[in-house]
Amino acid sequence: MDEFIDQAEKAKEYFSKRKQFILEFNHTEIELSYVATLAKTLGNNHQEGSKIRMTGKSIFRFSDGKIIQLVDIS
Repeated sequence: MDEFIDQAEKAKEYFSKRKQFILEFNHTEIELSYVATLAKTLGNNHQEGSKIRMTGKSIFRFSDGKIIQLVDIS
């Protein structure tokens, strides 16, 4: 869990704004739309202030009523 928190904290540095929308969901999958504004330049095609838009999916696996795996695809 600590690794997940560390990764999320580091990712915050890259974006000045982030928004995530649920497009569709069922018991084990969530389809998402994601829009973010870059807080720093990440290369020639990704300049500070530019917007990134993508869609993705989160897939959950359960066992004994608990989440045992989460796969994010974007």
